[in-house]
Amino acid sequence: MPILTGIVSELRPRCAASAIIARRARVVALVACATWPLRVHADDSQGFERVVSATPLYFDEKFAGTDPDRAVLVNGAPGAYDLYLFLADRTGGAGTTIVKKGVMLTMDGQGALRVARGALQIIVRNAGAAPMFSETLTIVLRDGQALVSAYSSRMSRLPSPLDADQQRGFQSCDLDYLTGRGLRDGKPVAVPPAPRLLDWTQDTSSSLCWPG
Repeated sequence: MPILTGIVSELRPRCAASAIIARRARVVALVACATWPLRVHADDSQGFERVVSATPLYFDEKFAGTDPDRAVLVNGAPGAYDLYLFLADRTGGAGTTIVKKGVMLTMDGQGALRVARGALQIIVRNAGAAPMFSETLTIVLRDGQALVSAYSSRMSRLPSPLDADQQRGFQSCDLDYLTGRGLRDGKPVAVPPAPRLLDWTQDTSSSLCWPG
C-alpha cells in the first residue's frame, strides 16, 4: 500500500492536522481534528509512524477562514524526508496534491514544518551532538505552482587540534530566490530565479552555499 494512503483520505477532505516530533525525529503523537476521529486501519499504522510533522496553512491568506491547504512531512527513503502538499480548491473543482520525494535530507536530525506568512517552511536541525546545524527551506505558491523562495543553512565551526586557529562560531548562508540575492558568511552570492519545488534539489542550494 502506498505510504499515507489512509492519512491522505482522511486529512485532505476532513480536517487540519498537526504532528509533534519527539524522540529523535520519530513521531510519537499525531494530533488531528478533535471534533472528528480519524479512522485508522491496521494497515495504516506504518503510514502514521512515518509522519514527522503536519500542519494546515494558507498559501494565499485572503482565503483565511475557508478550507485550508495542508502539508505533511514524512520519513521517506532512508535518510530523506518526503513532502505532501494538499492544496484546497478555490474554484469549485478538485483540490491539487503535490508530492516531493526526498525534499530534504534528514542528516540524522529532527525535521519539522513551520508556517510563515503565506509560506511553508521545512526546518531540519541536528538532534544529537555537535557540530550543530540547521537548514530551512521556504516554499510559496505562485500561480498554482509551488516554488522554492528561500534556503538557509547554519553550521557550527568547532576547532579541533588540527585546526585550532579556526575561528569559533557559525558559518551561515541565506539564499533568497525571489530577489536573486544571497549572503554566504556575510558576503554577497548571486542566486538564480526561484525554481519549482518539483525541480529543486537540496544539492542545488547546498552547492551555492558551500561550493567545493
